[in-house]
Amino acid sequence: MGSSGINAEYMGLQFLMEGKEEPKKEEPTTPVVAEAKQVPLEEQKKVEGEVAKKEAGSDKKSEDEKDLKAKPELKKEEIMAMLEKMDRYAKDPKSKGQISQMKSMLPLFIKHAFWDTQPVMRMGISVPENKLDYTIEKKEVKDIKTTPYPLPEGFYWSVVDLANEGELSEVFDLLKDNYIEDSTKSFRYKIEARFLKWALTPPGYVKDWILGVRINKSKKLVGFISGVPSKIVVDGMDVNMARVSYLCVHSKLRTKRMAPVLIKEITRRINLKDVWQGIYATGIRVPSPVSESSYYIRYLDLKKLEEIKLITIPPKSSSKRHAKMHKLPEVTIPDNFRKMVKKDAPQIQSLLESYLKKYAIFPKFSLAEVKHLFTPKEEVVDSYVLESTISPTEKKITDFISFYTVKCFVLQHAIIKEYKAAYLFYYATDKIGELMKMVLKIAQTSGHEAFYCLNIMENSKFFEELKFGMGTTPMMYYLYNFATNPIDSKELGIVVLQSFSSTIQH
Repeated sequence: MGSSGINAEYMGLQFLMEGKEEPKKEEPTTPVVAEAKQVPLEEQKKVEGEVAKKEAGSDKKSEDEKDLKAKPELKKEEIMAMLEKMDRYAKDPKSKGQISQMKSMLPLFIKHAFWDTQPVMRMGISVPENKLDYTIEKKEVKDIKTTPYPLPEGFYWSVVDLANEGELSEVFDLLKDNYIEDSTKSFRYKIEARFLKWALTPPGYVKDWILGVRINKSKKLVGFISGVPSKIVVDGMDVNMARVSYLCVHSKLRTKRMAPVLIKEITRRINLKDVWQGIYATGIRVPSPVSESSYYIRYLDLKKLEEIKLITIPPKSSSKRHAKMHKLPEVTIPDNFRKMVKKDAPQIQSLLESYLKKYAIFPKFSLAEVKHLFTPKEEVVDSYVLESTISPTEKKITDFISFYTVKCFVLQHAIIKEYKAAYLFYYATDKIGELMKMVLKIAQTSGHEAFYCLNIMENSKFFEELKFGMGTTPMMYYLYNFATNPIDSKELGIVVLQSFSSTIQH
């Protein structure tokens, strides 16, 4: 959002790395960064199993109790302070870039009391080619506890009914005041209630996976996490997964370390449905991303974005020159490029299935999901098709593209209170640049002030021509309980319904 990036709260992971314990004086701990070795997955499991047994024998406290109190062992703040000092004294851009990368990678080299207990990939672990068993930790439904994990005293679990307007409004209010905010406290995401309902209640959604935490006395909603069942293809394998998103804890309660418990409880509920893998994304690094992507931005209303200080004019330029440089290219939208209607869904499903299979990770959409996700909804999602005439009575859809809308609160401007952004969603076409020219014009005409997309799929093909600039905010993709080697972002065919704002790097 600002030049200093985002205080990412998707999956609510930022505070998992805060409030760490000092190392014991008699056993000082020194962080060591060494060259990562490629360790076979089987050896990782063996070593972790032995460590787990040792820890279980030395600590008689219950696992549930430890999860509520556990904190990472290393003092990340001290290491970060050293890097900040190095950054201040660094003169050349190359050194500053290296230090910035070290700071962003730091979470992967420190211990995590929570993530080190979870079935996720580790740095330096390799997965053999043609591996048939991708599950890191094997369990059965009968192994899963039937009672919820304990919460701190004074709180209780609550399944949130998004069909109930009152409860939907509660989720909106929680996210409005406590969700993703930039580090300058200038912008905060406005996840509309209708957007939440669209994103979290597709056909086949599980009510028990829309989970909240409430205060006993007031019944106020102070925590939230959601899971949505999805069929995801990874490395050619069809996998039933849960897309986990919108983890949020009230800002005043983060010292109670509810995030690990929320993640464990949603995992328990997902496992009870015989689903063992998950996919999620966030703007911060934890062990260990399967892929890292970056946001690219096309400004559509430079005057407003400059006014609210979302962007800054580059040195040796001016507002007028900058606006002229970013003027959209002239484009004529043909009559055969039109908004999708529900009856187009079978053809769109077929196009998506054919197009997405080229990627290493992609979703398989049912017909009902296509209708739900892509049928246009005002201020939520827009979808367009390009069709050709087969005969006087028959037309065929040849190309498809879509984008969704997210608004953002402007917190430090006397007059302007929000701005509207478009995010590229799914498409199926061999002419993405041509379709993007038309979509950018449509988005601008409908009042969007910026257009964002990740450098996934074939998006990089139009970045230079259409003057998309690389943003300052990364997006890391993660797989839960699934062993696979890192994947280049261009091999990702899956879009997370998660939004980050950013400035262009100058």
